[in-house]
Amino acid sequence: MESKFKKLVALIEESGNLARDYFYNEERFFQKDDKTLVTEVDTKIEDMLRTFVAEHFPDDTIVGEEGEDVIGNSGYVWYIDPIDGTENFVRKIPLFSITATRLGSGPEGSMAIVHNPISQQTFASFMGQGIYENQKLTTFSDKPAHTRQAIHVVSNPAEPWVKPAKHHLIHQLGKKYGRSASFSTGILEMAYVAAGRLDGVLSLLNKPWDSAAGLYLNKASGADISLFSDNAWSKYEGAIKDLYGESLRDRKIILMSHPAIHDELCAFIGDPKQWAE
Repeated sequence: MESKFKKLVALIEESGNLARDYFYNEERFFQKDDKTLVTEVDTKIEDMLRTFVAEHFPDDTIVGEEGEDVIGNSGYVWYIDPIDGTENFVRKIPLFSITATRLGSGPEGSMAIVHNPISQQTFASFMGQGIYENQKLTTFSDKPAHTRQAIHVVSNPAEPWVKPAKHHLIHQLGKKYGRSASFSTGILEMAYVAAGRLDGVLSLLNKPWDSAAGLYLNKASGADISLFSDNAWSKYEGAIKDLYGESLRDRKIILMSHPAIHDELCAFIGDPKQWAE
């Protein structure tokens, strides 16, 4: 299993070379029915990753952004996003990532990789054994690294309240904690929390392939994760796989952050929908 994990990391970093070549040259892109963007390199990289999974994990389920679901019987689910942050990619903004994660009901056999082809940073976790940045183990300090906290908000505009709520939350979180923003590359921002770069990320209804790898890295790193459901925040201790329900595509409101500020953040945010008002 560890050998397969290392092969996957190598494949993702190889696909990052392909993405980097496209990034620095002209790249054609298309608008999908949901008005999001897709490029030629999106489909090429997802095909590469799907081929790897089919060869090494033929009984696993695959859920990818660009292709049809493949339903397996192993109990494991792959979430693949060949370019997370496509709009940044087509605008030549070097904040995007290639992500793949295998989720089971526990740490055994699970893994996640998030790779930024431009910075050539790879954040990865194998069977929940901590989080590595370019093969170096990273750990949380007892307290956030800076006196001013950076709390980002990432989202999918699946419902009308999301955009205005995100706008107001970024403004007020910035006033209270020192800094808040969105880089429009959700999984990479989540990886930054796990690696201690950011102090928290609030995810509003992101699609599973836009959040699964980031959530797995945060769980492995020791970050606190809470789920907003039934009008209240509650700590989530379960498997990341189970967040997405039987449909494999449930969208959730999730907060991940450094443990020292987590409860305070939950109380400050409250019901995210109310910020739309």
